[in-house]
Amino acid sequence: MKNETYVWISILIIIAVAALSFRYLYQPTLSVELGMNGSAAIAGLYPYQNAALPITIYNSGSGPVKNLSIGVFVNGNLTTLYKITLPSGKQTVIPFNYSPTEQGTYNITATADPSKLYAISNREKATSAIVLTVKAPDNESAYGLLPLANVTLRRDVNLRHGGYLTSTYIGNEYNDSGLSVIDNKKVGGFIGPLLNLTAYYINNMTVSSAKYVNGDSAYAIWIRGYINPDVISFAANASGLRHSSIMTASGNMTFVRVSNDTSLCSWYSGGWLKMLAYVGAKNCSQALSESAASAPSNRVVDSFYGKLMPAGGSVLANYTWISGAVSSSSTLSMLGNSSFVYEGISNNTARDSACYGIVSTTNGTHYCSTYVVPKSNKIGGPYSLIKTTAYIGTYNLTVMSLFNSSFMQTQIPLNINLIREFNISGKSQGFRSGLVNTCSFNQSLLCSNVTFANGTISFRIANNYSSPIRLDSISCFANGASPATELDQVLGAGQAYNATTQCYSKGSVISGIPLNLYLNLKLNYTASANETRVLVGNAHILFG
Repeated sequence: MKNETYVWISILIIIAVAALSFRYLYQPTLSVELGMNGSAAIAGLYPYQNAALPITIYNSGSGPVKNLSIGVFVNGNLTTLYKITLPSGKQTVIPFNYSPTEQGTYNITATADPSKLYAISNREKATSAIVLTVKAPDNESAYGLLPLANVTLRRDVNLRHGGYLTSTYIGNEYNDSGLSVIDNKKVGGFIGPLLNLTAYYINNMTVSSAKYVNGDSAYAIWIRGYINPDVISFAANASGLRHSSIMTASGNMTFVRVSNDTSLCSWYSGGWLKMLAYVGAKNCSQALSESAASAPSNRVVDSFYGKLMPAGGSVLANYTWISGAVSSSSTLSMLGNSSFVYEGISNNTARDSACYGIVSTTNGTHYCSTYVVPKSNKIGGPYSLIKTTAYIGTYNLTVMSLFNSSFMQTQIPLNINLIREFNISGKSQGFRSGLVNTCSFNQSLLCSNVTFANGTISFRIANNYSSPIRLDSISCFANGASPATELDQVLGAGQAYNATTQCYSKGSVISGIPLNLYLNLKLNYTASANETRVLVGNAHILFG
């Protein structure tokens, strides 16, 4: 058996040697000419723009070329490998495209037979190179497009790859305007679907908006990434909106009439697709003529932004806004693969001490943590959003975290720790609970002081009879039957007792965080003369 194996191995080796010998010793000499042309396509190139670099291969030899490799190198690194078969005297064109992502110089070389497996008569003619010089894009300054007179509120949003989809999803899912990118329905109705479709190809995006004394509003939008500058024209066509193109000093500009009082101007310049949408008495072109001359030097409230401590992971979006003396700055970060943390700081003195959630105190600082109900009002999904707020000194501090619902117990302490990392000192304002749970039986047995946690309800029963009674048992259920908790507690006239029992739904103890939960209470008690009675009551749990 071993001898047979050795024989077959020997045969395979002989075949391989013969094939290689034929390839290198008897392969005919090839004559190939290769050229790369892209000078017209790469003038004024910016990052993410496409450079069309067609590669022309001509077989000038007497025989056919079969399965010849054509390698493309960028700064010495092989990026693409093609295979061609070409008859004698024929040529073909490979439509090679390259989109650099950074400024700088790119040496791009196309080479026939890069591994040198064939005998090629003139390898200099089988190689062609071109140099791409990619210019630096303009610095992010969308705010420079905004008209500056009579501004009542200015807001800047800077988003990185994935930031638009994440902030828009959370903002829409939980109806939180703080995470919105474009808060105007008309502008967002036109731009929003376009951004949803192209978000994957957007690397950087900045949106600056302004509100004006007369009620007008403006939105300056800059986008950098693999986006066709004509995308606004395509979107206007698809939406059936009136639009036109005009040549300006900044290049070809597209004007779109979104509605009677809303227009949008779009053009490509300095490595960005730039837009200005205006809602109000003037159009976007008129608004542009009133901007830029005295543009602000930086984003709003940079001093606040410096106080933020992003919660690890990657930062997806930054938000800053100012209205008069009130300022705010916030950031949205991703933790791991599926958790998101939003941190905000503001000097807004409009504060509500009512907490519709859990009130807690850590090291003298008071916190309010609430479960944010989705706009759909569906509770109990795989993800939950918890918002924690603290008022310290002159600052409003907020952390919201979207996370796997199974980590509910650890999320509030995490939010509190993130607020503590702001390292803000000052007097902490306390909170009062804005949620009052209630219960009732009848006028003779009074129910009050309801709490609910981990499926267990506690409440106070007061005997309003003129004689003693004995509490025998109590049960609690949302639907279906439930086991009773034995009490065996005698209450004199006017006395009270704190009862505790577990609450059930369809035979199982109720779990999770209850919101607006209605419960049935069933009390068995014995009155005078050993008369046993059953009393049905109810409890309303706003928040457990």
